[in-house]
Amino acid sequence: MEKELSLNSLYQKLPIGVELYDAEGNLIDLNETDEQLFAIKRTDIIGINLFSNPNFPANEISRLKEGEEVVFYCDYAFNNIKTNEYYHIDPQKENTTLHLSIKCIPLRNPEEGIYGYILMFSDETEKYKKVEETHELFNKLKTVIGSGDSLLWEYDVKEDKMTINLELRDPDKPSKLKECILKSRKDFYRLVHPDDRERVLKQKFERLIEGEIKGYSVQYRRMFKDQYIWVKAYVQPYKYNADGKPEKILYYLTDITNEVSMQEKLRSIEREQQQKEAELAKAQEANKLKSMFLANMSHEIRTPLNAIVGFSSIIANMEEEDKDERNFFVDIINTNSDLLLQLINDILDFSKIESGTFDITKKNFDFKEICEEIYTVHALKIPDHVLFSFNRNLPSIQIHSDPKRITQVISNFLTNAIKFTSEGEIKLDYQIKEDNIYVSVTDTGIGISAEECKNIFDRFVKLNAHKQGTGLGLAISKSIIEKLGGKIGVHSALGKGSTFWFTLPLVKETE
Repeated sequence: MEKELSLNSLYQKLPIGVELYDAEGNLIDLNETDEQLFAIKRTDIIGINLFSNPNFPANEISRLKEGEEVVFYCDYAFNNIKTNEYYHIDPQKENTTLHLSIKCIPLRNPEEGIYGYILMFSDETEKYKKVEETHELFNKLKTVIGSGDSLLWEYDVKEDKMTINLELRDPDKPSKLKECILKSRKDFYRLVHPDDRERVLKQKFERLIEGEIKGYSVQYRRMFKDQYIWVKAYVQPYKYNADGKPEKILYYLTDITNEVSMQEKLRSIEREQQQKEAELAKAQEANKLKSMFLANMSHEIRTPLNAIVGFSSIIANMEEEDKDERNFFVDIINTNSDLLLQLINDILDFSKIESGTFDITKKNFDFKEICEEIYTVHALKIPDHVLFSFNRNLPSIQIHSDPKRITQVISNFLTNAIKFTSEGEIKLDYQIKEDNIYVSVTDTGIGISAEECKNIFDRFVKLNAHKQGTGLGLAISKSIIEKLGGKIGVHSALGKGSTFWFTLPLVKETE
């Protein structure tokens, strides 16, 4: 009894469907695998006749009846079963077809008489689909392979062997790829450009071999006669082993070097066009700024000139006894004269920068000394309620640069700080940072927005349209510092003040 139970359990769990028929071809038994394969219940199918199955080839049935053992492939269409009312099918099986390998064995008694039949069904549907996909791909490749510089090769994974298929090509048509004969995976790896190997070999080819992906297309560079050409590959397995991993792979390759070259040319033309458009926009913006600058200069120059001419005329007609008032007017004239001189100097410096004649004269000097001089001069210009500080205990630093131009930059920073700071503090400072001297002017003025900080050192940009100035001072300062081998910048926030800074290399040369 135990032996029978064991055999029955084995019969039910076989990985193939098994059906048992009597001598007249009537179904008398089937295993669980067969029920699952055809999505049927035993009670719904027992008794059907083997010889009436509409999906079985008539010639194979005839041979079976004559006592032959037959093996055949069958496209088992469930719609045929339904149409012929062979048995009741599961609705989910409508319009589906199984691709089966079927083995039919007549059962004979000792007198050689047939007393039944056993049928074994192996489901080959998945393999069939993979073969169909490969055939479809092969037919597509066959259609296009002769249209360009292309070839087809087959890779045997187990043998690590590559076979080039040249039969589909026109033998008289010249080909670069035709001469790239491969022998193994090692040859394939060697011919792929180093920059493309990770993308093509590990992410594509190796994953395909391991069965992680079903196929792929990829564009890459491969070697041909000591130079790389661009190719496009379409890769598809067409034979699999028992583990479901590819055994043989078809690889279609076509030369697209000219296509890539054309794409590069188009991209280059597009980049040039974009660059020209950017340059045009920049030129238009520059013209707009110049127009604004000229209009501004007309106002900026007239203002001090009017003050100088007007107060000079008043002084000329004043009584000599009015000395205090006379001195007040003289101060106004001097202030506006200085302003006019600064305007003219900025314009001249800017013109020199534009023409490339801006002069830089370097020499060795004590940086602390020029800071003390600048501090002394600007201390007289500081408004009430503002503290002006400079630490006179800072160490002396010898550098090799242009003291005149450095003075110009620091003075420009201080002039701006004085304009926009009505209370708080303005501080001049310097310190050593690595191999550079870091110079800064910090104020507690109105500050600058993050957006304005981005272009504050551009030409014609003014901190405030209502304050006097050319809008050239910071642009000139930037040119000076860069010509001296340093960097320039600003840290600021609206309502919290600003720190304008620059760095210069600490290089001392022998005079």
